[in-house]
Amino acid sequence: MQIKFGTSGWRAVIADQFTFDNVILVTQAICDLLKKNKETNNGIIISNDTRFLGDEFKKVAAQVVASNGIKVYITERDTPTPVIAFEIVRRKLNGGISFTASHNPPKYQGLKFFGSHGGSAFTKDTQWIEARLKSKKVKVTKLQSYESLVEKKKIEVINPRRNYLNYLGDIIDIRAISKAKLKYAYDAMYGTGRDYLDTFLIECGCDVRTLHHFADPNFGGITPEPTPENLTEIRQIVANEKHFFGIATDGDADRFGIIDRDGTYFDANYFLPVLLKYIIETRPNWSGSVVRSLATSHLLDIVAFKNKIRVHETPVGFKYIGEIMTREDVLLAGEESGGLTFFGHVPEKDGIAACLFAIEIVAKTGMSLGEHLDTIYREYGMRVNLKERIRLDEKIAAKLEKILKGEPLKKLLGKKIVKTDVRDGLKMINTEGDWLLIRLSGTEPIVRLYAESKTHEKAEKILEEGKALI
Repeated sequence: MQIKFGTSGWRAVIADQFTFDNVILVTQAICDLLKKNKETNNGIIISNDTRFLGDEFKKVAAQVVASNGIKVYITERDTPTPVIAFEIVRRKLNGGISFTASHNPPKYQGLKFFGSHGGSAFTKDTQWIEARLKSKKVKVTKLQSYESLVEKKKIEVINPRRNYLNYLGDIIDIRAISKAKLKYAYDAMYGTGRDYLDTFLIECGCDVRTLHHFADPNFGGITPEPTPENLTEIRQIVANEKHFFGIATDGDADRFGIIDRDGTYFDANYFLPVLLKYIIETRPNWSGSVVRSLATSHLLDIVAFKNKIRVHETPVGFKYIGEIMTREDVLLAGEESGGLTFFGHVPEKDGIAACLFAIEIVAKTGMSLGEHLDTIYREYGMRVNLKERIRLDEKIAAKLEKILKGEPLKKLLGKKIVKTDVRDGLKMINTEGDWLLIRLSGTEPIVRLYAESKTHEKAEKILEEGKALI
């Protein structure tokens, strides 16, 4: 068996590859890396989301790290991924580990390894860990009992919630939110965002209705991803009742979902340019570039370029965005899958902060997000972004992987393809700026298709051209 780190850690099916023995091996390899890099003086934080056995995996990992002589700060309950990233930066720790598979189905568990910068560990470090595990060089240190390590204060139990919420209070316009007197429906999706996002709004004096506000490792029988089909209940509440705005966070609260005031699901592809325009207008002291993934709408680029802001395009995976943030200031960074961060913040997705920005925009301006998007269309032009995912069997997936290394199309919508990008799947752009991206999922037998054009009809046709290849 080979343990591989994807774009956000190692993920596998519980009791299949994700076992206590393998967790101990991976955690020891992380300790070996920290010792090699001489990053052991400040300790690391260890946490989990609400998945099966998260608490147990967290404690075993803490045993391994503390038995290696590295201080451990362990969270007293499941904790959002962005909060762990924030705490690493705040305490100037050497890194962190969280047991989370984010938005993956409930049968998955995962180990996310953070670097000292607060983002996902750099590729060179996870490759070193993989190679060490593959070569079977990992020798597990004799483990001391969890209780004795706590007693010796080599493991310290912490609750990072208040420091994080106080920090957000300095970033977000609390006065505007309090003054607006809007009502909010929040779907915690049985995940770690509960008692964070809703608590912040309640402390602002807001009327908040919370859904699925308890930990459930089965996530109510759905995948904990804030997609339109998974948010039907909150969409109905917002659509049917006056003065409501809807927000949601995924299993580990690094991704966001937004329901506009008319009950419409507001896609991240459209929220990112709306937020960029709003930040430019309201945060004059913020500066830096804009960063997005290959799969994210080019509408973000259009807004950035008109405001003379540089744009970086990365492969899918927030760790690539995080690496850029260690080298230069970034004004706004995001992915179409519902992840973003911003100037001065952690190099990690933050679904809680994203939802609060959406609330601030609506509260402060009195306009819906749809109205803000219409303003962008009038000023910058229209872009429609569509996506679809198709489940594959392993044989077709292997065949498709070979196809993606070539150039199967010469034209898109009858227009010549002028740019091809194979950094992450296959992205083809034609002379009109229309584009198609086909990429295989790193964790499931799924192919994802993304299409963008100036009209919905053209974007649909591009999707059809993509599906014809599969």
